[in-house]
Amino acid sequence: RYQDAVAQARAHVRPAPFAIVASDHDPDVLADAQHNLRRCPPEVVRALTVRAQDVRTMVGSDPPGVVVSNPPYGERLNSESLQAFWRGLGIRLRTLDGHTGFLLCASDDMRRALGLGATWERKLMNGPIRVTLCRFELGRQSHDTARGLRRRKGRK
Repeated sequence: RYQDAVAQARAHVRPAPFAIVASDHDPDVLADAQHNLRRCPPEVVRALTVRAQDVRTMVGSDPPGVVVSNPPYGERLNSESLQAFWRGLGIRLRTLDGHTGFLLCASDDMRRALGLGATWERKLMNGPIRVTLCRFELGRQSHDTARGLRRRKGRK
């Protein structure tokens, strides 16, 4: 039954109408991604690019795209480094005009460090860790969204 379900799903794979880029700065993570990609249908392999890159150096696309990220939240960075990372990430995301971002955030402190206002949130578990999947409208308007949300909640 499982193999039938896999075959049926693979029969419905279509070429992606957009570029998909997977990136990380950790060589082990990239090696795992490449290993997993080898198990995918050729249409998926052709649509996906895996590259070494720090998320804080990404540039926008034209037309604007979607950024999906599971940034570090304490497993690999100490508290001070973590805050600096999230501040830098927020600065970079505010340059991506017209893009949409979905990020897994493990705490309110991390979301505050981003300096972005989430337009949608969903509580989840990432393994044993409680996280919030947040949607952000990125670019210049993201700072205005964050300020507007803080005003509505009574903060400046």
